[in-house]
Amino acid sequence: MFFSAGKTAILAVLSFYSPPSSTRCFFLLPPLDDETPHRRRRRTSFITATTTTMSSISVGENNMKSLTKEDLTPQQQHQQQRQQQQNQPQQNQQRDFPRTFYRRKLPSTLISFSSPEGRQVFQSAVANGGVASFFSLIEQLQTQPEPAYCGLTTLVVILNALAVDPRRSWKGPWRWYEESMLNCCIDIETVKQTGITFTTFACLAKCQGLDVNATYASDSTLQDFRRTVKETCTNSPPSQTSQPTSFLAVSYSRKMVGQTGSGHFSPIGAYDEASDNVLLLDTARFKYG
Repeated sequence: MFFSAGKTAILAVLSFYSPPSSTRCFFLLPPLDDETPHRRRRRTSFITATTTTMSSISVGENNMKSLTKEDLTPQQQHQQQRQQQQNQPQQNQQRDFPRTFYRRKLPSTLISFSSPEGRQVFQSAVANGGVASFFSLIEQLQTQPEPAYCGLTTLVVILNALAVDPRRSWKGPWRWYEESMLNCCIDIETVKQTGITFTTFACLAKCQGLDVNATYASDSTLQDFRRTVKETCTNSPPSQTSQPTSFLAVSYSRKMVGQTGSGHFSPIGAYDEASDNVLLLDTARFKYG
């Protein structure tokens, strides 16, 4: 999806470089109070809790809850069994069909990449040379395997786009980055519950040998952010056959762009200077369509 680079919803941007280059990262809003934006998943997303109302059946003067099966007459036992059968379909429906979602509609503040407007913006980005990062990233883009894995999957996409060798097996004889390998700064089970902070994100990148320079919003400006986007997305490799050595990842507030949730990580895939839009390659592809 395309997002206006001039809006103030960006929390942080990291640009990654293969050593020995340097890396930049900018916040355009102050960090969240608890600096753990991904804790939102405890408050949002899939709501599966249901409530069951317990009721008793009155039989004459007596409350059936106070009677045992032996105390009931055959007629009362038949009435109890019939009431239980009537309640069973509703209970099964609550149990078998929890509240779930199949993608949400993209807010009007954003432009879908595949929409006619999105294609027009991308064509403009291509014409203006703002897609230096796009092709290497799109080859590696994947959907995060856990709701709280946006930070890990964003980093995995960038590591594989940079062709960094993890020096450990993925499957069989093949070496390839995947999320479970990023466990040097935080326990992987903790990430499933809380996600990761910006500080942990930078720590994980450094553990994999990347040069990272993180700059908070209070130490930067919108102009600094836009300049970094331009430098990373418009600087072409030395030759047409070589791969980019610099990528940007952004941590932003979903609420500021009209989405549900709070903090989120995504790589930036392109920049269109004419419309001042950046292309966010969202790893949570199950959430918006």
